[in-house]
Amino acid sequence: MKIIASDYDGTLNHGGVDDRKREAIARWRAAGNQFGLVSGRGVGSLVELAQQDGIAYDFLLASNGAAICTPDGKILKECHCDGKLAKPLLSLMIELGATECYGDTDYTFGVFSPLTTNHPAHFSLETLPEIPYFIQISTILETEDEAKRITAAIREHFGDELNPLQNGRCIDVVHKSMDKAQGIYGLLELCGAKYADVITVGDNVNDTAMIAEFRSYAMENAVPSIKALANAVTPGIVELIERELEMLSPMEKMRSGELYLPGDDEIMAEQTACLDRQYDFNQTRPTELAKRTTMLREMFAEIGEGTYIEPPLHANWGGKHCHFGKNVYANFNLTLVDDTDIYVGDGTMFGPNVVIATAGHPLHPPLREQQYQYNVPVRIGKNCWLGAGVLVMPGVTIGDNSVIGAGSVVTKDIPANVVAVGNPCRVLRELGEHDREFYWRNRKIDPKILK
Repeated sequence: MKIIASDYDGTLNHGGVDDRKREAIARWRAAGNQFGLVSGRGVGSLVELAQQDGIAYDFLLASNGAAICTPDGKILKECHCDGKLAKPLLSLMIELGATECYGDTDYTFGVFSPLTTNHPAHFSLETLPEIPYFIQISTILETEDEAKRITAAIREHFGDELNPLQNGRCIDVVHKSMDKAQGIYGLLELCGAKYADVITVGDNVNDTAMIAEFRSYAMENAVPSIKALANAVTPGIVELIERELEMLSPMEKMRSGELYLPGDDEIMAEQTACLDRQYDFNQTRPTELAKRTTMLREMFAEIGEGTYIEPPLHANWGGKHCHFGKNVYANFNLTLVDDTDIYVGDGTMFGPNVVIATAGHPLHPPLREQQYQYNVPVRIGKNCWLGAGVLVMPGVTIGDNSVIGAGSVVTKDIPANVVAVGNPCRVLRELGEHDREFYWRNRKIDPKILK
């Protein structure tokens, strides 16, 4: 998995957020990667923009990384400045020419100079209440030179405690330890990703820290200092994503959703090693249950306690890309075309001869003649039951608790809490009160065994 951390103003929205950008980001995320924003905007403003854009972001880093949140605005981590610094900082900014300043604490507040007219001011310096903390205080000036002058003054007076970041005519003031690079490090800590997974892209001086710290791109419209720091220059987000997808290794392409050639030497060598382990698993005796459990833990990407798979197991990669929860049961001849990830929730059961396929091939004959392939993950929820001979096709998601009738061919997503059957598989009905009373035809469930 790779992570693109993109600035917003002047970067993602340079020229507007259009369908080309939406499609490129969707393609990037479908390949198992993440895309999110790192902006000087506050949480409320950034969440509003994210919702307007129609893009499924994976994360938002607002206030120059000082606030890490989900796309719907749930705060995961914040870096606070001492509230006692708010009035002195605002006094200096207004004294030097700022007329409108805004801050974020547990609410957004505005402070306006006496020179500001016809504005429904939240507060003046005199009426501003005590603030326990602030995440960021911002202002916008008439010119970039004014912003540069005031930024330097803030650094001189408050440099031991605060970090002023200029972005064109804007100034954002955050904690001295905070900038966009540090915000990204906080994100990596939360999600368990690695430094090498990060790709940053920006255009202005408040992007300096993240452009210098990680593998990076500068926009063609970026200021010279950002272009000098970046590893490469890009016309835009679409071109960046296209380049990154082209740079994937054969192994990375295999799990990216992109077309690739499965006969690559590196792929074949690793796959053969996985198949050797699977062969050994299939030769175990029924009395060697502990050995089977140990082997499955070595073979699978993840496998929970109490999960049992009856040999023979047939998997393209011996389970290497399979993530099984707790207490999953699979009867004999489970076939996993696990060229990319297969996710199975706790308590799910598979009847005999179930096939879960992630692999597909292009319909265009010349590409199939060259043996091109693509792979799309499959996700099966908790406590599902897939009857004997069910076939699950690439990209399908099956919701929690659903039952798929024997012999069904599942080509599209199935919602949670339903019975679905057929070829192609369709929802027959929802699970309900009848299923709490009868377990098969007219045979009633003993009420004593109901939880």
